[in-house]
Amino acid sequence: MRQGNAGATVKSGVFDSRSRGLQVNLIIVEALVFVLPFLVFAYLFIKNQVVLDRVQMLIVALILMLILAGLIMLRQIFDRFFVLASSIKKTLGQEPDGVAPGANADELHEITAAFESLVHRFEATTTDLEKRVFELLVVKELIEAAATAKDIDALLDVLLQKVMAVTRSQTGSVFMVDSKSEVFRLIASRGLATEWQQNVCLDIKDSISRLVVEYRRPLLVENIETDIRIGRPGNPKYGSPSFLVMPVFAKENVIAVVNLSQKDKGEIFDADDQQMASLMIGEIAFALENITLHSEIGAYIDSL
Repeated sequence: MRQGNAGATVKSGVFDSRSRGLQVNLIIVEALVFVLPFLVFAYLFIKNQVVLDRVQMLIVALILMLILAGLIMLRQIFDRFFVLASSIKKTLGQEPDGVAPGANADELHEITAAFESLVHRFEATTTDLEKRVFELLVVKELIEAAATAKDIDALLDVLLQKVMAVTRSQTGSVFMVDSKSEVFRLIASRGLATEWQQNVCLDIKDSISRLVVEYRRPLLVENIETDIRIGRPGNPKYGSPSFLVMPVFAKENVIAVVNLSQKDKGEIFDADDQQMASLMIGEIAFALENITLHSEIGAYIDSL
């Protein structure tokens, strides 16, 4: 019996040593993985005198958040294994009769379940952060395009492309609003049928998008067949039951509407899609106002 206790004591000491070693190594890894990016970024920025804009700072912050989230998940996983190691160590120091049959198996099952839960949470966090980084990169590209744009139609075409990428829309279009003639004029589209040619006009009164012009706010529809705002007898069937229509403002006037439909994997548009589309439209508002002003000045000069 003493030899068994002595062997258990030796094994227990081995577990203690390995546990402490793993903890020390984990702390070192965490410090290196999380601190080094800060040091690298700081060195590069100071040496090259780099000044980040708002979008670039958000991208860097999200990358560091992703690293930190991964380290937190890793620490939780290792903590679970340390608990298991501690339990095994205690078992080795007990008499066989004092060990509850199946106790360690139950605890191992709980730790395994907790490990799987942590992995799922880590995957979800990683996916969400990757999505946010992608959105910020797309917004950055849109801002860069707006800075050099000299034509409204071309800028709205870029806007449509970027908004569709962020919202994962498969079909989209941009219609300019002609309030005097009460028509929408198609200036950009993707995924529409071939009969929808550029500059084709639609009567505003017969279009669902009239609600966006009338109320000057987005129209988010989860199901066209049940939405009381647009439901009426004889309403035509649309290929996508869910869609999003966004107003585009210039000088406080609705100059265009962005139509998004056919979201990837049959999903419905939600408030996040509306918020991102609104943010992107807001980022080019100043450029749209400048282009409009230049066009008005040019038209005035030509009339002289």
